[in-house]
Parts: sequence; structure tokens; C-alpha cells
Amino acid sequence: AAEAINFGRAEGGSSDEMALVSFLSQLNGTPKRGSTLPWNDLTIRNQARWGALQAVLLLRQYKDCYEALVNILEKGGTLGDCTYAIEEAGR
Repeated sequence: AAEAINFGRAEGGSSDEMALVSFLSQLNGTPKRGSTLPWNDLTIRNQARWGALQAVLLLRQYKDCYEALVNILEKGGTLGDCTYAIEEAGR
């Protein structure tokens, strides 16, 4: 989502979507006779759209925290540095 927001497109999005589809499809297990699968193609696509929307909304809401994280990561910061940067930006 961050890549799409910052650059207008996301190159890795299709592989991420395929991984999500695969994961959600595996949640079905073995269907019982006469029952419907909880995760059909439509519900999987809707869940993927919902997840992408939530990611965009969170990134917009916490833009300062995201930018602080990116800055620290570009400098090779540790996990502690990243946590501190996010917490400070969120104050």
C-alpha cells in the first residue's frame, strides 16, 4: 500500500495478493457434504480489497510514523531505533 501511495503503483502487489488468496483458500479445510465454503472467490477478493483499503487508511492516518520508520530503516537502524522513531513521531 505504501508503494502505491508514494509511487502511484505497486510492483509487488500481485504476488502479495496471490499469497493472500492462497492463504484464505486454505482456511476452508475440507467442506462437509451440503455446506458452502466460507472463503469462495468473491469473499476472498472482497477480503483482499478490504485489507488493501485498511492499509492505505492506516498509512494516511499515521503518515508521520511511517515516514519516521522509513528514515530510520534507510539509515540502517535497529528494531529498537525503529520502535523509538515510530513512538516519537506518534506523540
